[in-house]
Formats: sequence, structure tokens, C-alpha cells
Amino acid sequence: MVLGIIVLLLSLLLPVLFSVRRHADSVACAANLRTLSQAMITYANDHRGWLPGSPSTTGHALWRLSPTGEYESAGFSPSNVPPPAIELFDYVGPLAGTMRLPLPPTSSGIDRLLAYRQLGIFTCPANRGTITTRSGGAAVEDGQMLSYATGSAFMLLPARIPTTLNTSLAGRVTMPTGGSDTDPAKFNFWSSPPTYAPRIEKVGNTSRKIFLADAARRSRGSGPPQFIYDVESDYTETMFSDFGPFYGITRSYDRRAVNDPSWTGVDARPFAYRHGTSSPGRPAGAYRLNAAFFDGHVESLDDMESARPEYWLPAGSMIYRNTKLNASDSVFWPDVWQRHLSAACPCRIP
Repeated sequence: MVLGIIVLLLSLLLPVLFSVRRHADSVACAANLRTLSQAMITYANDHRGWLPGSPSTTGHALWRLSPTGEYESAGFSPSNVPPPAIELFDYVGPLAGTMRLPLPPTSSGIDRLLAYRQLGIFTCPANRGTITTRSGGAAVEDGQMLSYATGSAFMLLPARIPTTLNTSLAGRVTMPTGGSDTDPAKFNFWSSPPTYAPRIEKVGNTSRKIFLADAARRSRGSGPPQFIYDVESDYTETMFSDFGPFYGITRSYDRRAVNDPSWTGVDARPFAYRHGTSSPGRPAGAYRLNAAFFDGHVESLDDMESARPEYWLPAGSMIYRNTKLNASDSVFWPDVWQRHLSAACPCRIP
């Protein structure tokens, strides 16, 4: 009888203890993001407003313009890449430098990446133990998934018109284009303002624009997160940045499980949305992440609210329409398009 009472008490207490732990993890994660956003503001103040984690700022040493004005590689490899960034979108190395955190004094991007995994301030407590497997790039051992990603659109230059996407680095430095390479009105998804640059004063209302958020680079619904490490990773491959949950081929916030009734793969939302339910297959709005905005404050957002395009695109960006990228993928998730965009688009992001 006593044993039965103990078992009953444990069955009542365990869910409570689990809930308390999840709440504590969320609070600690929010504190990390608040500290990192303050470090970003310090970096921007020290560098005339330029943002860390952009191919055109901290990643600028990794590419160059040819004499004819085309983007090209600067020739660095994962085993020999100059600090502070190991990759075009790397924000961790630059912010670690601003915060005077110890990193190995080496040109090996691989060794620095391994060190990134050990920096507690860059690790969401709810993400500890989430192991990523290598799917390409440099031979880096499997290990801890990086916890956070920046908003890619804030890190890229406007698309060049006419575009030079046939060069090796254009798709890594500028916003993607589609539909027409000469007429912005025929872009098949969105465009940033022609005067945009990755500077904090250019993003728009800093209290409505996300700098850094919980993420699961790279998860796409087919299984656990995987990673690619290449110095010149583009915005589909990078470990450090993502366009956000509104984007139909996001690599962090896959929404197929809630948008495709025939989907039988993995529900990837719990990998990035670590502060709501951890159970797959729940309705939209059941999952939560923490996000740090450019003004330094942090919010807990559910998976539908976090997919608001305004949070992820610079002010003045134009959204055109929700067209197909290929046979199965749309530029915007259908539920996001219906909730946040359809009645107003084409539209300009505030």
C-alpha cells in the first residue's frame, strides 16, 4: 500500500517537475538571448551601425568583387579561415570577440566551430543534448546543434538588378530573386528596399524586428537536424541564419506537419520551438520559441505569431505573392499566408 501511494505521488509530481524545469530552461534561454542582443548593440555601436553575422560585415573577408563587378570566392577553406567569422553568416565568433569570450587562437574553422558548441551563452538549455549529424561540407564530428539563428534578410544586401546570380557568391551575399532579373515588380516573393544595408539603423522599428531566435539549423522534416560546414555556405546551408518561419523552405522552422494533411514525415517544429509543447503533431500555436529583437528585448512567441513576416524583413521590403518555388514548395506557408498576408499583398512591410 505504501508503495502504491509513492507511485501515485510520483505520477502526480513528475509532470509538475518537468513543467518547472521547462520554465526554468525558457527563462535561462531568454537571458542568453538578452545578453547576446546587448552584445550585438555594442558591436553595432562600435562599428558605425554595421551588424555582426552578415556576409557584408564580419564575413566580408571571405569573398570579393571581381574587376567586372561579379561576386567571387576569396579562396578560404574550413581548415584555414581568418577570424572572427568561420563562415559568411557566422555571428558567434564576432559576438564572442565583443564579449571577450575565449576561443582557440587558430585559423582552423573546424576547431573554432567545436569551441562554439561549448560556449554556454550561445546554448539554449532546452537544446542541450540535441545532436546534429553532418550531411556535407568539412569533416566535422557530429555534435551539439547550434541553438540560435539570426534573421537572414537583415544580413543580406538588396538583390542586384540586373542580377549576377550566375556567379559563385551572389546568392550568398544578396537577397534571392525570382521571376524576373530586371523588374522588381515581378519578383516572385519579396525584395528588400534598394537602399538597404546590414546596419542597425536600416532594419526599421527595432522593437519589431528579430535579430536572433531559437532555431534548428538544419531541420527540414525528414529527421533530426543536420549540418553543413562550408566557409561559403549560402542562406539555405548556413548553420547561423534563417529567413524565418514564414518562409516555405526554411531550414529551421518547417511547418509541413501542420500544412500538409498527407505529410507522414517528422514534425520538425519541436526542434526549434523548444519552450511550448514538445509533442509533435499539435495544432498551430502550440509551440513556442524565444526571440531577441534589435532593441535588445526578448519575447516568447508561439509558432504562428513568430511567423509574422514583419518580424523577419527590413522595413520597406515588398512582398508580392505566394508562388510555387518548385513542384512541392511555396514561398510562404499556406497558413502563414492566410493569417498574416493574403488580404494585403502585394504589400510593403512596416
